[in-house]
Amino acid sequence: MPKSPSSKHISKEQLNRLDNLNKKRIEARRQKVSLKINRKRKPSLEEKSASDDNTRERNVSNNQMVGMVSLLITIITCFFIIGTILFHFSIPSIFYKENSNNNDIIPISSEEYENQQQIQQQQQHNFLSMFRPTTINTMDNNDNYVNNEKSRAINIERIMSKITSINDLSNPNTPQKHALDWIIHHDKRKLQSNSNHLIQRYVLTVIYLSTGGTIINNNNDWTQYGNLNFLSSMHECHWKHKHLKRILGVVSCNEHMYITNLLLSACNLQGKLPSEIGYLSTLETLSLSDNNFIGRIPSTIGYNMKSLEYLALDSNQLTGSIPDELGYLPKIEQMLLQFNAFSGTIPSSICKIRKTVLWNLWTDCNSRNNMILLSCLCCTMCCDGLSSCSI
Repeated sequence: MPKSPSSKHISKEQLNRLDNLNKKRIEARRQKVSLKINRKRKPSLEEKSASDDNTRERNVSNNQMVGMVSLLITIITCFFIIGTILFHFSIPSIFYKENSNNNDIIPISSEEYENQQQIQQQQQHNFLSMFRPTTINTMDNNDNYVNNEKSRAINIERIMSKITSINDLSNPNTPQKHALDWIIHHDKRKLQSNSNHLIQRYVLTVIYLSTGGTIINNNNDWTQYGNLNFLSSMHECHWKHKHLKRILGVVSCNEHMYITNLLLSACNLQGKLPSEIGYLSTLETLSLSDNNFIGRIPSTIGYNMKSLEYLALDSNQLTGSIPDELGYLPKIEQMLLQFNAFSGTIPSSICKIRKTVLWNLWTDCNSRNNMILLSCLCCTMCCDGLSSCSI
């Protein structure tokens, strides 16, 4: 039998075929390795930047396309709405009408056409008037404002006439008239006639103007500590000034913003105490000592101050008799009236409450001084009218 050919006897053609096959295998393997390497490799900064730019350009173009489409849709919608409105007001049926008998459309007469045209114009006017801006009649508003201000002034004056005489309110030279004008015309708070704090604001203004204060430039020389914020735009509970540890003016108010403590002692005030002071009916403490007040004690203090517990009018220049009305104060505990120039006798009404609520009463009742014209049988301390006091 013939022997099989060995590898040494392989033909040249077969060798070439095997060589090409190996090259193809090597090339395929190289492509696979290159593909794996490319998948694992991170993109360079240039490639990433180029990719981002392409993405940004695509987004911009897409946004522009969406914007153009939205604008086109808006324009088409506006034209559709305008066309609908115009069509509604120009329906050609105004030239014809329906025959009720046989539902035929027949022409209308010229009179009917004119009537329908007038109706159409009125409808158009009504429709367009909804889009016209409304005009404000400033003249009417000014008239209403003037009328309201006149009504406010009349009502405020009517209320003040209950606590101040008409003569004082109408006399242009009185503190009461100036206070009324300030409340109505110059006070920035513009209180209405139904305000709960109107009277106490007016009374404080009267006290200020009766004791040396002025409205012009809001006199800072009213006291040695200034004007204590009186006649400011703040609520009257803030008409006060703190000097060192001492508060002067409206020291305190209750939870309803009514004044409970008025302290104006040692402020170098002068003038007469106005009768309106008695209408601070919520006061519990009234201290006006060490000033230069003249005249009599207003009897309204006894009539209206039903909550008053402490009254200090000492060291002034008050004259006349002590009013009997001070004995009508149901809660008064201390009454300091010494170092003045009172005359007469302490009223029996005061001596009566001396046995109940009034435990401290000081007056100038020292009989050893011939200048003293006041007698008292129920006083706690009797002073000589100058500097000293004794039991």
